[in-house]
Amino acid sequence: MNDIKISAVITTYNAEQHIAACLNALKGLADEIIVVDSFSTDNTAKICRAHPFVFFIQRDWAGYAATKNYGNALAKHDYILSIDADEVLSDTLRGNIMEEKMWLRGAYAFKRRNHIGDIAVLYCGWYPDEKVRLFPRKTATWVGDYVQETLKTAEKIRTLEGDLLHYCFYDLDDMCRRFRKYAELDAVSVLKKTGKNVSPLKVYLKIIFKFLNIFVLKLGFLEGYLGYQISMESASATAHKYCILEALRKQSKDPAFIPPQYFGAKKSVLENIQ
Repeated sequence: MNDIKISAVITTYNAEQHIAACLNALKGLADEIIVVDSFSTDNTAKICRAHPFVFFIQRDWAGYAATKNYGNALAKHDYILSIDADEVLSDTLRGNIMEEKMWLRGAYAFKRRNHIGDIAVLYCGWYPDEKVRLFPRKTATWVGDYVQETLKTAEKIRTLEGDLLHYCFYDLDDMCRRFRKYAELDAVSVLKKTGKNVSPLKVYLKIIFKFLNIFVLKLGFLEGYLGYQISMESASATAHKYCILEALRKQSKDPAFIPPQYFGAKKSVLENIQ
């Protein structure tokens, strides 16, 4: 029986630190590799173009779902292996995908082992963090707004053993910056969906619950001080989100209003709600 062919699809932007490892782990497994780059300003394009087995294309960023669907539409083969540029197949996961290639059926989820730098975080709700990443091209599509994406499929989902190594943050400072960035984007998304105000008491309770949920309920305390930092920064990002949300509400009513508490939010973010 011949193996079922797989097209790996990767979206990139300034991913020079991990893209080589990502591509190397796919070599000999994927029958084609498609990289959709949003005009990186670092060495991402150079690294990708140095791999002769990579089809590299650049286009403006259109959001996670739209960009991934664009890459899927370029694929030649029946199955899509959707990988982020900061993810690397572990040897165990790679081996299990190779074995499964002879009789692929339905969709497959992978367990993501999320990292801060080289440190794997096993608690705080960060593991196993299962994501569907291998699926039939014709019966699955990415859906969602500009910020978040979800794979929509009616296929039966199986979980393959082995970890997908996710190097999501370079260090704690990078984690804090990106938590705040995601909070700002989430605030924009919330404002687009509902214009409802949230009472200060409810915001306060959400912040407290975010910390307790991660540090206690999701066993963040087992990570020691790192778990405490993750829990605190997650709670801080929740506070930042609602601060930004209130600023955006006022900005939408009065375009000249940019409050001091906006933490330097960019005009481009504000323009998304105009």
